[in-house]
Amino acid sequence: MAVRANFRVVSLVAATGLLGLSVGFAAMARERLEVANEAASPPAASSSTAPFATPIEAATSAYQQRTARNRAAFLDFVRLYYGERKVREAFDRYVAEDYQQHNPHIADGREAAVAWLLKMTTGSTVRMDIRRITVDGDYAVVHLHASQGPADPGHVIMNLFRLQDGIIQEHWDVTQAVPATTASGRPLG
Repeated sequence: MAVRANFRVVSLVAATGLLGLSVGFAAMARERLEVANEAASPPAASSSTAPFATPIEAATSAYQQRTARNRAAFLDFVRLYYGERKVREAFDRYVAEDYQQHNPHIADGREAAVAWLLKMTTGSTVRMDIRRITVDGDYAVVHLHASQGPADPGHVIMNLFRLQDGIIQEHWDVTQAVPATTASGRPLG
């Protein structure tokens, strides 16, 4: 657990744009990550390596180029799957055959995902409205509002994908039913 906490701190620093870290802080953060890596074993369910880039890595042109390549592939995947609902084409083109699935209702593998998604997205009243897309390094997030028709308030979904060389390798999601009202008065999407 210490590994995740330390990576989140470093990632938060990178995400907030504080890349002008002092060399001392960057060295201290790297040392803490190395100590945490030695003390903890990675989760068995995931083949992922370090979940976030260090601020130093994120500033490199190689990292930025990797992000750009993954972003181009991912945006085309989103267009095909969510926009045009060409599930089979999107998954055949951009998802690894041995795709790892963390949704408890879907088995591992590209074919299992396609079969499940075809059942869920078939029908002229199904809507998938993309609200946000973020791609950074080997990770991409899609935030969307999905519903089965006009009478269905739907669900807000956050899909997190891990890519490698423009191919989706792994998926996690979080789904929340849309309530009739919210305490803040703001919608979920």
